Amino acid sequence: MIELVYVSSEYIRRVGDYSGYRRPDFRFKNLEAEDTKVDGPTMTEVYYRLCAHLARPPTQGEFVKAYEQANEGWFKSNRPSLVEGMRVRVSRAWPSFLMEHHLFSLFVESGMVDAAYKNAADDLNSGIDIKLRFGREFCYVASFTDTKDGWAKAFRKLRRGRDVPAPCLYLPLNFKGTPPPIKCNGFHLYSPEHVKAALLAFREMKARGYDYATWLCGTLVEGLRRPSIVA
Repeated sequence: MIELVYVSSEYIRRVGDYSGYRRPDFRFKNLEAEDTKVDGPTMTEVYYRLCAHLARPPTQGEFVKAYEQANEGWFKSNRPSLVEGMRVRVSRAWPSFLMEHHLFSLFVESGMVDAAYKNAADDLNSGIDIKLRFGREFCYVASFTDTKDGWAKAFRKLRRGRDVPAPCLYLPLNFKGTPPPIKCNGFHLYSPEHVKAALLAFREMKARGYDYATWLCGTLVEGLRRPSIVA
C-alpha cells in the first residue's frame, strides 16, 4: 500500500506559489488520451512516491517528467498525438493532487480528528481521498473542484467503486456558498474553514443516517446510497 507523506499545509502552499500552475497547450488535448488507461504506475502512485522521495510535493514539471519516466515504454511506443495528449492530461492533473494533499494536511493540523489517512488504494479503487478517524468511528472525504469535469469525475469514481465506504462526504471546492478557497499561483486550495464545515457535516450525516452526501451552500444534500451504487 502506497501512503501519502504528511507535509505541512503552509509548505504545500509555498511550493504551489513558487512553481505555479502553467496551463497546458490545449491544442494538444486528445480525447483518446483522456480515456486511455496506461498499463503502468498511475498518476496517484507517481505523486505519492515523489512526495516520499522529495519530502515535499513535486512541481508541475517534476510531476509530468516523473510520470513519463515511470511509463517510458508507453510514451515511446505510441503515436505523437496520443503522447502529447497524455502530457496535457498529466499536466492538468497536478493542481488536483496538490489540492488533495493540502486538504489532507489541514485535517491533520486541525487537532479535531484522532487520525487521518490517505493512500493510493482508496483513491484508485473507490475515489476516497481522505479517511478520518474519530475514536472508534471512521468517515471519508472525496474532494474535487466545482467544474463540470470535476463533478463528473467525482461521481464516475463513486459509481466505479464496488465497496465505497460510508459515511462519505463530497466536498466541492469553489462552489457558491461554500467557504472561500485559498488562492494559489494559478489555482485554488481548500482552507481551514472547509475542514470545519466538513466536520460539522459529518456530525449531521450521522444524525440523519446518510451514507453519502454533498456539502452545498451550507446545506447537507443527501447523495447516492449504497444500493444505487452497486446496482
